[in-house]
Amino acid sequence: MLILIGSSIFLQVLVGVLFIYLGYHNLENEDRQKRLNKMNNVTTIIVFIITVINVFIAGFGINNEMIDDDQ
Repeated sequence: MLILIGSSIFLQVLVGVLFIYLGYHNLENEDRQKRLNKMNNVTTIIVFIITVINVFIAGFGINNEMIDDDQ
């Protein structure tokens, strides 16, 4: 469970950095536009992966019965 949470947080930070990078650069240069378009597609895929990881975290999360048994 901790691995899923850690990987989700890491990927969210990575996507944030990619969004900042994509927003900072100018799209008028055609060569740069192709590269930035590929980076945008990669960012979209990473966001999808984050969503899947978060669904697994919610699905296999800790419920109240597990907490009560430990105490």
